[in-house]
Amino acid sequence: MKSISDIQLHRYQVKVGHIEVVVSGTNDEEAIANARLQLAKDLPRFYDLIRALDISCFNVRRAA
Repeated sequence: MKSISDIQLHRYQVKVGHIEVVVSGTNDEEAIANARLQLAKDLPRFYDLIRALDISCFNVRRAA
């Protein structure tokens, strides 16, 4: 099991349609989860839609 000091956070650019957010995470799945949270904060009226989006709708790239 990895300790907290072994876990490395990376910056990810996550895009859904025309909207892009930059979030931290340890892998693509965590980046998508964090992007959902950020998008829900930025676009509260679309919370239900953002939560229901299939994982394939998210384009995830490591940020430089």
